[in-house]
Amino acid sequence: MSADRDSGLASCLKATLVVCGVLFVLGGAAVVIGVSWWRQNKGRLIESARSAHAQGEELGRRSDTRGCLDAAVERLRADGNLPPAVKTNLFFNACLGAARPSPGFCDGVPPPSDFLKSIEWRTRRCQELQLSPSTCGQLLAIVQTHCARAAPPR
Repeated sequence: MSADRDSGLASCLKATLVVCGVLFVLGGAAVVIGVSWWRQNKGRLIESARSAHAQGEELGRRSDTRGCLDAAVERLRADGNLPPAVKTNLFFNACLGAARPSPGFCDGVPPPSDFLKSIEWRTRRCQELQLSPSTCGQLLAIVQTHCARAAPPR
C-alpha cells in the first residue's frame, strides 16, 4: 500500500513539473513575442500618441471643455475599440488642458475619490451618451480628474 502511495505521489510530482515547465516555456515565449512586437511598433505607437495629443491641444485652443467632450464622444462612436479609445483619451486630456471652461461642465461630477458615486455617475452618463461602459468610463474618469483639479479648494 505504501508503494502505491509513493508511486501516486511520484506521478503527481512528475505531472506538476511537466505543467510548470510548459507554463515557463509559454511565459518565456510570450515575453519574447511581446518585446519583439514592441520593438517593431514602438515608433508608430509613439507617433500616433503624439499626434492625438497635438490634435487635442489644437482643438482645445479653439474650443471649450464641452466642445472637447463632444469631439471625444464622436471619436469613440466612430471607433470605440481599445487602441483608438486610448488615442481618444490622450486627445481628450490634451484638449481639456487647453480649452476654455464651459459653464456647468463640472456640475454634478463627483470627485474620483468617491468610488460609489463615480460608478453611478459614469454608468448613467455612458448610457446617456450611448457609449460602451468600458471605453466611456475611461473618458469620464478624465472629466472627473479635470473637474477635481478645476474645483476651488474647500
